[in-house]
Amino acid sequence: VNLIAHSHGGQVALYAATMGLKVQTLITVASPVRKEVLGLVPLARRSIQRWVHVRGGRRDLMQILGELFDGRSGVYRDIPGAENIVEAEETHSGLLEPGLWTERGWWELVSTPEPTIRK
Repeated sequence: VNLIAHSHGGQVALYAATMGLKVQTLITVASPVRKEVLGLVPLARRSIQRWVHVRGGRRDLMQILGELFDGRSGVYRDIPGAENIVEAEETHSGLLEPGLWTERGWWELVSTPEPTIRK
């Protein structure tokens, strides 16, 4: 299975991986980096062959808002244990634009085991 999960969908994908769903490539897009989700990473990682996290920069306020009230202070954008790709000028929904995915070569992430990412 290859999965692309946007925003809080990344949490759902991680929970599925902790339950044993085998994932060849997981791409999380602008998923909030919440404290309780970080606790799932070691267990979920056993079921995920490759994990890429694509995130925006300061313009992605939705990712930041999704982290509120998890018991920590500060802003956490990268996910430990994932390959983190930063698109500093993109917004939360802008990261889903098909043209951006084509331009950056991200479609290849789910079509080949070891793709080349263009920046």
